[in-house]
Amino acid sequence: MSSTIDSMQSPEPSGFIDQDELSNSTNGQSPIGPGQIKRIATKFQKMKAPEFRYQYKDTDSLEQELEEWFAYSDDVYLAESMELFHKTLADSWRRLSNTRKERYVESQISLINSGKSSHDALLKLFYFALGVFKETTDQRDQLSVIVDSAYLIWKCKGLDCLYATIRRLIDEIYKYDPEDSQSLSGLRKELFLSLTVFYIVINVADGEDFSDDLNDLQPPALPYFIKQISEFRLTVAEDLPWRNIFLITWKLILRILGTSADLVSVKEYARSQAGLPHEPKKDVISASPLDYQAFRQGISSRYPAYRPPVSSVPKEFELMLSASSSKVDLTDYVADPLPGSSVHIATPAPSPPPSPPPLGKSKKSSFQTDKTVPFLYPQNLEIPASIKEAEEIFAQKMRTSLGILQLWEEREEFMKEERGWVPASEVIIKSLEMTGTYNEKLAKKLQRIEGLYEQTLEYLQGFVVITLKLVLSTVSLENSENIFIQQIRHSNDSPVKAELESARESEIMLKGISAILYLLLKWFKVSHILKFEYFCQILYDSNALPLFLQLFNTKEIEQFVLQMPEVPELRFFNICRTLADGKPLPEKDILVMNYNRNSENLDEILQQPEITEFSSRNFFVSINFLKIMQKICKNKAHRNLMIVQLKASNSLRKTLRISQYEARLYALKIIKGQVPYCGRKWRHVNMRVITAIYLYCRQELRDSWLAGVDIDADIEDSYPREVALRALIQFYNTRRYPAAAIALGYQSSEDDFFTKELDNLLLEDKMSYEV
Repeated sequence: MSSTIDSMQSPEPSGFIDQDELSNSTNGQSPIGPGQIKRIATKFQKMKAPEFRYQYKDTDSLEQELEEWFAYSDDVYLAESMELFHKTLADSWRRLSNTRKERYVESQISLINSGKSSHDALLKLFYFALGVFKETTDQRDQLSVIVDSAYLIWKCKGLDCLYATIRRLIDEIYKYDPEDSQSLSGLRKELFLSLTVFYIVINVADGEDFSDDLNDLQPPALPYFIKQISEFRLTVAEDLPWRNIFLITWKLILRILGTSADLVSVKEYARSQAGLPHEPKKDVISASPLDYQAFRQGISSRYPAYRPPVSSVPKEFELMLSASSSKVDLTDYVADPLPGSSVHIATPAPSPPPSPPPLGKSKKSSFQTDKTVPFLYPQNLEIPASIKEAEEIFAQKMRTSLGILQLWEEREEFMKEERGWVPASEVIIKSLEMTGTYNEKLAKKLQRIEGLYEQTLEYLQGFVVITLKLVLSTVSLENSENIFIQQIRHSNDSPVKAELESARESEIMLKGISAILYLLLKWFKVSHILKFEYFCQILYDSNALPLFLQLFNTKEIEQFVLQMPEVPELRFFNICRTLADGKPLPEKDILVMNYNRNSENLDEILQQPEITEFSSRNFFVSINFLKIMQKICKNKAHRNLMIVQLKASNSLRKTLRISQYEARLYALKIIKGQVPYCGRKWRHVNMRVITAIYLYCRQELRDSWLAGVDIDADIEDSYPREVALRALIQFYNTRRYPAAAIALGYQSSEDDFFTKELDNLLLEDKMSYEV
């Protein structure tokens, strides 16, 4: 088959004993000696993938999040703010009463709102938000003061003040001439101070009341920052602290929409409102409604006398062709070898006598039964017990997702309009029937997702393009230097210092970008399946898949997760302790020493059976990108074929070199979607990868991803399915969000042809009448 990729080969994964060496050792006269066994065992231990004790979480610790907010060049702000704060405050801050502390914070917020002495007020509020570290004893004490300071700023209505200041400063920066470096430098400094205090408050404060206050900011904060990112101009990248803006956007999503635990609760609530039962556990083998329907059709075709139980799937569902299904779902349904003709003859015509068999041995196929022919006679034979048991298992294990119901409903409305049964203006936008118990808190989160999608729909394309361009800039060292080092480089910096600091800021940028993209995908899917599919479509059209594969090709996974461009002496809390003790700031030459030390110890670290010191930041980035890739390609034959042509399995196999659950699981899931379109040679070479897929990935009752049914038909239908899905997405967006759709260039298709023709006729009649 021309479409099958037979040439995809890759070396055997590490962690296995060389079978040729083992067999060669046993072919001689003497058995394997103790020395040979020891050498083979030693070699196996050396090749075994190291175990990383990393657990994936939504965020890192508060200490780590604050460390990553600051660049090494921001220590000047710490020293300046500390000096100004204690110079203007006569008494010790820790000795002040709570009332006096509250009055002091309110006075600084008032100065910022008035615009008078806003620079000094921002510096004082900045130092206060950082925990007044000169009066703290250690890091734990400083963290405690930071938490109290964040809640006090929120209590004093500091969110509105800081948000308004951020918007004002961003507008002023864009108005200034880029050549006016002195004025822009002052504005960028105030913007960084405002963003820092705002970030600390949203990173520390928690609770439903705080989430409501964030959501009530006007204009809405999360859509505002997404819009700003979509309007990012690479030619003036140094104008705004984009790394900090990405981190704030990430935290806003977590605070306004919620964490992974909140997402699970909202998902269960949405299912209950649609009348669906609780979602089964991930370790339970299940079947989709399409699988169940294909099984029932196949059995009914082969056993017409069998009357299966009444299906819980609606009758219209069996006629639904899923635009987004992959071979596992749709091809088994369309190209199932079991169903034969739907017309069964009551009295078959007598068969003609067979031709005389040729001389020689008869073929085995001559004695095989045609599976497409139904078993009509005799009708009174009992149906095999295995068929009944299979029917019961499928009925019990069938899992209907919320996305299938939503897709089915939109398809029905789409077909009504396409057939002309209902004009577009009369198509009623209705939600699934609410049958569960109303929960105000969870319903509020669903409304927030709906509002976020509606307000950002016209900016999502630009937002994705800009974020992927920034990811691309981190792949190439030259591009990353152009974007990131311009903000932090000084005239006296050495190239090694700039390279180290650039690598650190690039990793932090990737952390924020990957978290934003992944969280938006997850929350859009909870709201509506077509919101999720539209965001996946934008990522796919923006070449996110080749970019992420290039990222994994460029960065060796072992080195990437162990790469820690961090200088302990220049970390935020250590700088705070240095300034609090009245000591001078450390010399910058320590950067060179730390950079060389990390590169020398890398090989020794990989020899350890269990690794506890690694870069949690880079693990977080890698797992997020793998999850995003899996969601873009899942059940999409057309997209899986594209990454098969890019030989994605060779890149993804690199992640199997490290033993970490999430990274291994999602890499195997992506490879699983490509296996049906890879040739036998690839499968033969990668049998250990296929075995790992069976061991770690959840299986389904009708799981034919390895054997395949009709790959040619699946490949031929992949593009029409992609087009059908995009048409349904366009219908969904233009019907529900007409203003955003018009801004994107879409127009209503209602009576377009007839309206134009009628206008032309009226215009001709008017002209003829005037003549």
